[in-house]
Amino acid sequence: MSFCGRFGAAIRCIAFLVFQSSATAAQAVPLVDYHLHLFSPAIVELSSTASSSARLPPIAANDLVAQLDAAGIRRGLVLSVAYMYGNPNTPPVANEYARVKAENDWTAEQVAQFPNRLRAFCSFNPLKDYALDELARCAKDPQLHAGLKLHFGNSDVQLDNAQHVAQLRRVFRAANDYRLPISAIPERRLIRDSRHPRPDRAPEFCWALR
Repeated sequence: MSFCGRFGAAIRCIAFLVFQSSATAAQAVPLVDYHLHLFSPAIVELSSTASSSARLPPIAANDLVAQLDAAGIRRGLVLSVAYMYGNPNTPPVANEYARVKAENDWTAEQVAQFPNRLRAFCSFNPLKDYALDELARCAKDPQLHAGLKLHFGNSDVQLDNAQHVAQLRRVFRAANDYRLPISAIPERRLIRDSRHPRPDRAPEFCWALR
């Protein structure tokens, strides 16, 4: 039985979601937006120095809720972007783990301002030495114990690397013990080679973690 099959109740392998739009012009407004990000001043600064792409705009919880209101959406799931500090394809960050914790904590503080509107998933690079420590810390946080966000592309996870897969299994099993759902994005748009899984290869992703 595959990994996802054995742990389906507690861990959701969210590899890709396909939406079919209505054939009519009118389309129902979703009640929940399950993929939202907040950008702290620290992350905005990181984005301006770590890449040549456009600088990220600062987005706090009040900005996000205003956007949800404008769209008629009741609630939102905020996915922390703390994993950005562990991107191995950008210049190293001093005190990396401290910054990962700070970003997750900032996200928690923001979401706590709107307890009836927002929930948060913590995040980190699952291949880092501090991954299990941060998972344990997030699992105890009243704002971050809703779940875990993993971004395989940003973290440069290689599913054909036995050490990477072994570490992912440890993280997934620990998350299962904490009963944390996982949002995992196995994509390659930020990756250096073509060996990474694409969204249309989600079954291979689950099979690698069986």
